[in-house]
Amino acid sequence: MNTRTLETRKYILGIDQGTTSTKALVIDQGGTILGSSSPERFGIEASYPQPGWVEFDPDRILDTVHQSAQAAVRNAGISFTEIAGIGLANQGETVIAFDGASGRPICPAISWQDRRSEEITQRWRTGGMEETIFATTGLRLDIGECPRGTRASGSRAIALWNKRCLVTLATDRRTSVHH
Repeated sequence: MNTRTLETRKYILGIDQGTTSTKALVIDQGGTILGSSSPERFGIEASYPQPGWVEFDPDRILDTVHQSAQAAVRNAGISFTEIAGIGLANQGETVIAFDGASGRPICPAISWQDRRSEEITQRWRTGGMEETIFATTGLRLDIGECPRGTRASGSRAIALWNKRCLVTLATDRRTSVHH
């Protein structure tokens, strides 16, 4: 990337991907808000397939991230090629399993609110595994699992939403800063 290209990228895209909706805004170097996705609302809905289970459609979440980012950039009157960086606040520990080769989700996103792994994590806690797991992963014991019977071709991967959303924003032609 040459110096001229860096000079033209002077805005920050901020995205708040929450439990009920996604919002975005564009700010300049002085912190002034140039545009936001408001008043448009990009809502998501949880599903509750069993008591204690809380899931989201991962494609819907990503769609709302793209839609809110596009609205904020459009309302700011700029293009994605002028974005210097992206900040993302999201659902914290919501996770998704996806096919490592295709990048496609292989099951619903498991919400940070989900309690299906409570029994397993309690066994790990009482077995003295909590600190080892935290030291290894940086995460406290509060994880879910994909539903049984889930299949994927190629390798599988699990990612927190912030990584998945940022990678998708950077590589999708609708929002990529590389075109």
